[in-house]
Amino acid sequence: MNRLLSLIIITASAFSHLNAQRVIYSEFDREDVRQTNFEIIGRYNSNVLVYKNLRNRNTISIYNADMKETQRVEIDYMPDRMTNVDFIAYPTYSWMIYQYQRKSVVYCVAAKIGPEGKKIGEPIQLDTTDISYSSSNKLYNFIYSEDKQQLMILKVNNKNEKKYMFKTLLFDKDLNMLKISRVILPMTDRNDILTEFSLDNEGHLIFGHGDRASNDQNILKFNLVQKQAQADTFSIKPINLDNITLDEVKIKADNSNGRYVLTSFYYKGKKNTIDGIFHSEWNKATDTEANNLAIPLNDDIRAEARGENNLRNAFNDYYLQQIVLRKDGGFVITAENLYTTNRGSANPFNRWNYFGSPYMNASDYYYYGGTGWGYPYNRWGNSVTRYNADNIVVMSFDKDGKLQWNNVIHKSQFDDDGEATISYTTVNTGDAVRFLYNDFEKRDPILALQSIASDGQIIRNPTLKNLGQGHTFLPRYARQTGQKQVIVPCQYRGFLTFAKIDF
Repeated sequence: MNRLLSLIIITASAFSHLNAQRVIYSEFDREDVRQTNFEIIGRYNSNVLVYKNLRNRNTISIYNADMKETQRVEIDYMPDRMTNVDFIAYPTYSWMIYQYQRKSVVYCVAAKIGPEGKKIGEPIQLDTTDISYSSSNKLYNFIYSEDKQQLMILKVNNKNEKKYMFKTLLFDKDLNMLKISRVILPMTDRNDILTEFSLDNEGHLIFGHGDRASNDQNILKFNLVQKQAQADTFSIKPINLDNITLDEVKIKADNSNGRYVLTSFYYKGKKNTIDGIFHSEWNKATDTEANNLAIPLNDDIRAEARGENNLRNAFNDYYLQQIVLRKDGGFVITAENLYTTNRGSANPFNRWNYFGSPYMNASDYYYYGGTGWGYPYNRWGNSVTRYNADNIVVMSFDKDGKLQWNNVIHKSQFDDDGEATISYTTVNTGDAVRFLYNDFEKRDPILALQSIASDGQIIRNPTLKNLGQGHTFLPRYARQTGQKQVIVPCQYRGFLTFAKIDF
């Protein structure tokens, strides 16, 4: 009996250790008020670097393994008025790509940042644009390949509605210039839309071009657009849509399997009710489309996912969030139920009014601004609009695009002050994908954790320990900094802080 009890105790202790989470908070600093913009750059050795901006002050904070701020580095070489800042992190340094306007010229500049948050060498001017107006929006888009060996900045001049002028600058990871191109993309109608830009590991630029009917949100025709790394022309590939129309299209380069994966919700004809998931892939070797499938969403998954909607309209508030590729050619997609409510005013449902085209018009230039649900900087605004983020649907497909399994993570979130506390982040720990989000109990948010295993089974983990300290987590802006580590920004007494979670 004693041996049995000892075995039970040892086993329970081991299980507890495997499922334990350690949370360490940084101390709040009165300089980090809630209006502070930030981006978590990454981890270097045991230190975490965080960029911060408040009005005209730009700094990089260094946090040690105990999340103590050991240093705050002033970035005195950046101009006062910034329009955008992006980061890409490498093991021993990171690039900071920033944009600003001085008089009538917009500058795009890169600075190399070392593990101590200080610049290495002098900033590098990447490009300039002469404009005749003052703009607070970014002009250049910055993208990079999955292996981070190919970097690109690009801008899109849309002054001519029929011909969009692209300028692309391709670099290697050391910012050596590989190719400058100027390419024209014909636009057939003012209702045409573009999707997010992507760069594959060969330096090929890919994105989508959709044709919408006037005053209609549905995409009637869709093309995959590619510019090879050393080419000065676009290759336009029509995607077969057989009596269906599309919602927003997500495109991802599958570098391991030599293809581009496209997914979207689809409608039958010009209806406004989502019927299923559209999947297509473009084979790079044969330059042909393969596995073009329209997969209906059956009543079982509709009943599980519908929330407050009826069965027929179960997915009308869902938006595709992520495509996670597997080495075997399969992939997993996530979609979240997102909507806004305006109490006391009419708010007819329109996905494009709420969700919007991903491109923002900055006078004569378009830039990719995201959807508002994934903007890299924190925005704590005041609004009469209630923001809602409910269930997450996860679907797994095999290498032929056939649905293997699906499951639903149930949650119900809302915030009247903005979107910072709602939605979720994912942490891929190798053995499972973990979803971190705020679970609201009596209006007090508590960080919850659910995991999905490779077979689709959901594991609801115990509530994280060491949470009852007055911190409100902002999980949507978190960044994974290790295989089992994530840095999550928090609000504490109106100030910005950070929590390190080790699984």
